[in-house]
Amino acid sequence: MRTLYSVFLSGSLVLLILGSGNASAAGPADSGKPQAAEAAAGPNVIEPIPYFERYKPTFFLVGTPITKVQLSFKVEILDKIPFYFGYSQLMMWELFKSSAPFRDINYNPELFYRFKINSSRIKTLDFGVEHESNGKGDPESRSWNRAYARYYEQKSWKDRSIFWSIKAWVPTGMDDDESRALPKRRGLYEFQIGINDFFGKVFAVNELFLRVYGGGSSRLNPFQGGQELTYREKEGSHIFLLPLYVQIFHGYGENMLDAGVKRWGFRAGVGF
Repeated sequence: MRTLYSVFLSGSLVLLILGSGNASAAGPADSGKPQAAEAAAGPNVIEPIPYFERYKPTFFLVGTPITKVQLSFKVEILDKIPFYFGYSQLMMWELFKSSAPFRDINYNPELFYRFKINSSRIKTLDFGVEHESNGKGDPESRSWNRAYARYYEQKSWKDRSIFWSIKAWVPTGMDDDESRALPKRRGLYEFQIGINDFFGKVFAVNELFLRVYGGGSSRLNPFQGGQELTYREKEGSHIFLLPLYVQIFHGYGENMLDAGVKRWGFRAGVGF
C-alpha cells in the first residue's frame, strides 16, 4: 500500500511539473518554427497537459504545533466536458526535529462533474466522489470515501469580490474504529466564505477566507468540528514572486492521524 501511494505521489509531482508548462510564455513550438532539438526528439516529446489548474490552496506554512504543506491541482479529463480529476495532498511535517520526519500525509484524489449555472454572477454546482487516507498501517491507518455535492458562488461588491461555497457529503468505507470516528471530527459539510481585494489595491493580490466544518455527535456542530482563517497577499513590486500566507486553525480534524486532537495552529509561509 505504501508503495502504491509513493507511485501516486511521484506521478502527481510529474503532473505538476508538466502542468506548470501550461502557464509559461509561448515557446518555439508555438511559433510554428520547431527547432532542431525538438525535431530530433521525435515522438517521445511530452506535451504540457491542457486545462491543468490549481484547485485548493497550495502552500508551505511554518509555525506551531507543526509545519503544514499542501499541494493541489485539478485537470479536465474530456474535451469541452466539465468532468475533472482532482488531487490534493496535505503533509504535516515535523521539520525541526533532528531527522525532520513527516508525521502524517493525507492523500485525497477525487472525480467530479461541474454544472455552470447561467447567471450574472459566477455560480457552479459540483457532484463528485473522493477518497482520503493517510497510507499508514494499523493502528495509525485512517481512511474514508465521500460522495458529495458542492455549490459555489461569487459576486462583486464595492470593487471587491465575495465568494462562498457549501459542500455536503455522505461518508462510506470506514473500516476501523478511528476511521469511523472521522465524521465526528470532520462532520458532514464544509462551508467557506472569502473576500478578494480585502485591502483594496494596496497589494497586487490579497484575500481573506474562512473555512468551517461540522463535528460532534450531530456531525453538524461547527464548534465541535474545525475553523480555519487564512489571509493571502502578494505585493506588487514583483521582487518576491510567491504570495505570503498567514493561517490560524482551531478545532478537530486538521489532519487524519490527529483528527481526535483539539488544537490551535498558528502558521505563516508562502503559497505556490
